[in-house]
Amino acid sequence: MTFTFSLRKVQEIKENERADAAAAFARAADHFEECGSRLFESLKRKEVLTDKQNVSLTGGIRAEDLVQFRQEMDYLEKMIATLQRETQHARRHMQEKEKVLQQLSQDVRKFDVLFKKELDRFQLEEKRLERLNMDEISMRQFSRKMS
Repeated sequence: MTFTFSLRKVQEIKENERADAAAAFARAADHFEECGSRLFESLKRKEVLTDKQNVSLTGGIRAEDLVQFRQEMDYLEKMIATLQRETQHARRHMQEKEKVLQQLSQDVRKFDVLFKKELDRFQLEEKRLERLNMDEISMRQFSRKMS
């Protein structure tokens, strides 16, 4: 007698859903990392620009350069604000995908436990039937010897 898990098709579906969720989480994590990197680069550019302006102020600066600096700083601050929102959105999206992945992973583990329990029951029943069969064979051999 061979073992067949009664919920095998459902288990396969759950495993496929978990694999899809893992891929979606990986994509969301990559997107979050990309957003974070762009934000970091913008913050770095702002810091470099601020340092450059501080150096210029100590040595004297033209009004035109000061206006250009202010425009560039305004642009960077707007970009940083946008990138911060985008990064926060990407983080939330990634966390949602992670929750889905965790839930599906739990479901898969539950099916693994059910599979193990059903397999254990099957193996115990196989051993019980084997013992009964061996007892039957022993009884037949004994009755032949007695006759």
